Amino acid sequence: MVTGSVKLTNDLQTTKLVSSLKGLHNISFRCMEQEGPRVWIGCDGMIYVYDALTYELLSCVTVPLAANRIHVAPDNAVWIGGRTGTVAIWAWKDGRPQLVMQTTPHGGRVTCIVGSGKYMWTSSFDSRIIIWDAEKRRALQELAACDESYAVNWLAVSRRGVVSLSKDAQVVEWRYIQRKNFQLPTFRSEAAHGQSVDGAPPE
Repeated sequence: MVTGSVKLTNDLQTTKLVSSLKGLHNISFRCMEQEGPRVWIGCDGMIYVYDALTYELLSCVTVPLAANRIHVAPDNAVWIGGRTGTVAIWAWKDGRPQLVMQTTPHGGRVTCIVGSGKYMWTSSFDSRIIIWDAEKRRALQELAACDESYAVNWLAVSRRGVVSLSKDAQVVEWRYIQRKNFQLPTFRSEAAHGQSVDGAPPE
């Protein structure tokens, strides 16, 4: 048991702008994730990689997708989901970003990417969740998370698997049943507000 009192302060003088990315004001950044000493930023048709400590631009590459989500896998591979259903895997090698794999498994915008153990999960506007082998970088299973007319907006890792939230206000927990297999949802409930939940970025 913790006893005593804690005084919370809000000293705005300790907060200051350390650095800003000038000259890029016409670019709409959509996602950002740190990978080791680097920060990856995705936007429409471009990926920027910055030094996480000095804010120096390390690399800028043109990509054939509008990046919508970025997630770093345990092996430091950078998974990027596109607005057209594309999933691309990048790696920092020889001082620059290199494309490892690219495929278009989803029929709509990739809304979320999460990692859970040896697996990666992607969700989409196409109402599906795809489970991937993170090491072999191949799709293992597709899950129909909600009615096909709705989008799966968010994924979150739980102690027993992954929880999905769809726009039709359904919360579904997907649990592992064996080391390499998954089962259909074992938990389903309406969202607390009983209405559509939209957490995806605007068009």
